[in-house]
Amino acid sequence: MTGTNEALRFERLREQDGKPLLPPTNLQGLVSGGGLDTAKVDEARRMLVQAESELAVAPGYPGQERLFWLTFMLARHYASVNDRQLAGQLVEAALPKLPRGRHYLVLCGLLARNYAALGRLDVALQLLTQLDPHSDDLHVDTSYRFSAAYVQTHAGDFREVLRVLGLRAEDVPISDAYDLICGVFRAHAHERLGDLEQAKDQLLAVAGSPQQLAGVRQIVTLQANLGLCRRSLPEVEVTVKHMYENAIDTGSGINVGAMIVVPIVLSLVGVAGASAASALPGDLGHTVAPAVIVLTVAGTMVATFGSMFRGNAKKKALLTSGVQGVGKLLTVEQTGVRVNKQPMLRLRMLIEVPGKEAYVVVHQEVVNELNLARVRPGATLPVRVHPEDPRSMAVTWSS
Repeated sequence: MTGTNEALRFERLREQDGKPLLPPTNLQGLVSGGGLDTAKVDEARRMLVQAESELAVAPGYPGQERLFWLTFMLARHYASVNDRQLAGQLVEAALPKLPRGRHYLVLCGLLARNYAALGRLDVALQLLTQLDPHSDDLHVDTSYRFSAAYVQTHAGDFREVLRVLGLRAEDVPISDAYDLICGVFRAHAHERLGDLEQAKDQLLAVAGSPQQLAGVRQIVTLQANLGLCRRSLPEVEVTVKHMYENAIDTGSGINVGAMIVVPIVLSLVGVAGASAASALPGDLGHTVAPAVIVLTVAGTMVATFGSMFRGNAKKKALLTSGVQGVGKLLTVEQTGVRVNKQPMLRLRMLIEVPGKEAYVVVHQEVVNELNLARVRPGATLPVRVHPEDPRSMAVTWSS
């Protein structure tokens, strides 16, 4: 495939990111915590037998979809409880009943991984040749990449792991459901190739929170025979613990709370003013009440917007006189707030300033949509920091 075609393919794949592959509605009751509910394994087995019978009577996509999902969920369940023989049997029974498309290729990747886990690398490598390394379907492409990385990790070819997964988390589009496990295999490959710092960086890029680290530990436990991230994971755990215990809140960003308070205050003042006007005798109510309303509203507006303007002035001062540094993005969270149609994000960053010890901040920033592509875990942003107050900082987007 030419470079131009590959660039267009990556563009199409990235457009599909964030759109999970979900089972049909009538099977979603079997799912719990992202996998098959262990209390419903027997029910899923009965439904699988029924789906096979229905597909024999009425071939077509609805039956194929049910067969795929029931096989996929059951096989993953049995693999997780170390009954890989049964997992493989279920997949091998389903493949001949499916056309060569998304469902077939995803199950074929699962079968390749299953054989690798069983130590049958010859079969696993042969199955990889049946996958599609040039698909425009993100879920098919992810199945190929993860399966190849999994098999090659068992084979000890860590350069091939990095070729298919990319050197960094942002290099290759991966389906959301596989971001974490692919990140673990990517970090492990870096570690095994001797680049511990890159291994830690890449592990931190996908596991920058205690919740994500819990997922990493589960992956490492389930793949205990591979010894995943033995050196990098303990160090990342210490880093994340430090991040969450010692993070400094910059108090930056627009004071959205104050903006919300303004209309509330105006409403309350209006109600109070009306009550005062009716309570005071004669013309006094019509004179005093409006004056009180005007003064209260003016005071509220001055306090609110004065605070906002001071914040903007402070940021401008930092951009010209602050010490230049680098902020490495550890986690990026949506706040649900938009200002002038631009999203406000909560950024957890490792701030590095020459001559000082690195520290972690939690910083809220309204991000222009043109800059959103730059805001991702593992990326770095130029910052300016007050020389005497580490809480006072600003992102310099134009640098």
